[in-house]
Amino acid sequence: MKLNVEIHAVVVAAFTGLALAACGVDSRVQVEGEEAALRVRTQLVERRQIDVNSYAVGTTEPYARAAVAAQLMARITAADFEEGERVRVGQVLVRLDDAALQAVQDYAQAELAAAHSARLLAEKNALRLRNLYDQEAVSQQALDDAETALARAAATEKSARQKLRQAEVQRTYSSIASPLNGHVV
Repeated sequence: MKLNVEIHAVVVAAFTGLALAACGVDSRVQVEGEEAALRVRTQLVERRQIDVNSYAVGTTEPYARAAVAAQLMARITAADFEEGERVRVGQVLVRLDDAALQAVQDYAQAELAAAHSARLLAEKNALRLRNLYDQEAVSQQALDDAETALARAAATEKSARQKLRQAEVQRTYSSIASPLNGHVV
């Protein structure tokens, strides 16, 4: 066991001497009880900035990508962005001519107003005929006709309301907004 320790000590001393010699230090290795004198140069350790330039080849990928497109065919009236510009969610990028859509929406509002008036009139007529029927002043056929007219007027009003809603939704397509935060490319 003692032999292994001595060999280990000699090997460590030899490598230490070689390492110190490689660092530019004058050294003498201690071998079997002989003393060795070491002369070591010292250097003060200090913190300083070292400029390092590295070059690498690669590609960048966005964390999200969005292709923005119109849902209708129309003339562009404004493009409120520039390439490289930072945009936020909901920021309007492009405005399309919506004059035709505005006309459709106005027409749908007028149809709804007319259908609403027709339903109110049909309700009044049906109420009058119910009262007259209760007094046996009109036939069942006349009451049925009035109630059918009321149901038809209510359905027409509902349809007009849906057409107006559709026109309003179509009109929202006349502006194209950014779906996410990012940069325009």
